[in-house]
Amino acid sequence: MKWINIFLLLFSMVKTEALFATAQEPDWLVIGKDTVALYSNPLEPYLDKKSERTISKHKMAMISTGNYRGYIATWLLEHDSLFLVRVNIGHDDPVYVNLSEEFGSNKVFANWVNDTIRCPQGRLLKYIHDGYASIYEKDNLYAFNQGRLTSVKNINYVEYDHTRIFPEEKQLREMIRVKIMKSFNNKDRTRLQENSSDYRLHVEFNKNGKINLVECTSCCPRLSRDINRKIIKKKVKEALRGLPKLMKVNCRWYNHPHIGMDVNVHCLKNTYDKENGQYTKECIGLY
Repeated sequence: MKWINIFLLLFSMVKTEALFATAQEPDWLVIGKDTVALYSNPLEPYLDKKSERTISKHKMAMISTGNYRGYIATWLLEHDSLFLVRVNIGHDDPVYVNLSEEFGSNKVFANWVNDTIRCPQGRLLKYIHDGYASIYEKDNLYAFNQGRLTSVKNINYVEYDHTRIFPEEKQLREMIRVKIMKSFNNKDRTRLQENSSDYRLHVEFNKNGKINLVECTSCCPRLSRDINRKIIKKKVKEALRGLPKLMKVNCRWYNHPHIGMDVNVHCLKNTYDKENGQYTKECIGLY
């Protein structure tokens, strides 16, 4: 039953933040010597109850598409109590709000917080450009009642297995890129034909962690069946054949990785074309 409640909590967080349709800057939570990103905004219930978005006469208005709420707050968890210790507005020249004008102190006991807040931990498994929807290796969930800590839940989503690949997308993308680059020899590069089109690779994994799809498409429709496309697709399949499965991720909102790469044919064919500023790493770019 407790796992159902956890899933419902995380689902509500994802659905709420999805309204933003853009990844949001986090608040920060200080716990002992650690300062961690906070993928929740405990100041919002206070502003809602106040019925106006101001703190010490400072208006909390949108800073950017990455910060719709208009501020970044810093919180302190101390002796099982949650305190608001800083609110700043703006980026390049931030304004630090004088909390004592609003609350009578610069260390404010957050007795309005009756919710569970989320602190993601570990490596980023999947970046999602939407609110706080990105999925990390772990989540720490802190439940509060009137600002007092009532419970802590630590969730690890990854089933570790040394025979499988850790499913961190950034690491996975780079590993695939390197494998593909190493699969091309001089003979393969000679066969590539110069043309004005670049190509896009799609490497998709299934729910069991195995490669389910390798596709190569041309940016120019008339070249959809040309020799370059066939060569590139064949070499990619060769490079990734026998790739170990990915470790399993037990999170209902985690979708299997879909890795996309752009291929510059001229650069791939002429790997060390220094005159045009093209080097090996630029042959296959990630998107």
